[in-house]
Amino acid sequence: MTSCRICNFIRGFLLLAGGLLIMMAYFAWAGDEPAVRLPGPMAFGLAVPAIGIPSFIIKYRRYKAQRKG
Repeated sequence: MTSCRICNFIRGFLLLAGGLLIMMAYFAWAGDEPAVRLPGPMAFGLAVPAIGIPSFIIKYRRYKAQRKG
């Protein structure tokens, strides 16, 4: 079975998102002790643009360089 690059990316994302949801449910059920070891929701919320914005800039520069060249 072959699949495109975008499909593989979506599958990986869904796998990680599902794992995160399962971990969140487990830690909510297990009580406060495991949750103390994890960063808060704000850290995850800030990590998305902190990773996404530089990634976008790098990809955009590569796209512009490839388009010129």
